[in-house]
Amino acid sequence: MVRLTRLTFFGVRFIVPWVIRSISMALRMCFVAIASLWTGVPNACRLIASMYVERAIQNGFPTLYSRYLYNAICVMVFVVIVLFWLAIAQITVFVTNWLI
Repeated sequence: MVRLTRLTFFGVRFIVPWVIRSISMALRMCFVAIASLWTGVPNACRLIASMYVERAIQNGFPTLYSRYLYNAICVMVFVVIVLFWLAIAQITVFVTNWLI
């Protein structure tokens, strides 16, 4: 019984920070998706991609491949923005149907 309790506390201590980080990242990306409505999707993709490429280069990523990394991050950011738009639309429809 003591071992089960110890494993449970270890599991909770291990998982909770990851859950908090995941929720934080999801909320941050949700705000980015909403903000991209005003700034425009191409501008938001370029801004986020350039920030991440600069951070990668500062952390030791080879500059030879920075152009490919920039393009890959642009594609990933675009996909994430579209997915969050779909999620926001789904949540909006759910809330609207729940209120009516």
